[in-house]
Amino acid sequence: MKAALIRKKTVPPKTHDLIVLYDLLARAAKGWTADEEALRFLTRGAVVFRYPGASATRTEAKRAVAVAGALRDVLLGLL
Repeated sequence: MKAALIRKKTVPPKTHDLIVLYDLLARAAKGWTADEEALRFLTRGAVVFRYPGASATRTEAKRAVAVAGALRDVLLGLL
């Protein structure tokens, strides 16, 4: 998302919050959209499972890989 923002001449903020990045990208790339719930899911997972003490289930991990892959495919079209 940050690369797509840069491509659209928008300096991305120093954040890993995909909803913040989504909002910026939706304004910079008219017509671009993404599933906000999926972005929230990825953002939560990146924070919760980043540190010791919690781990994703196999189902959560598979969903994260699928969501990230689909997002990547859409974002490549903006680059």
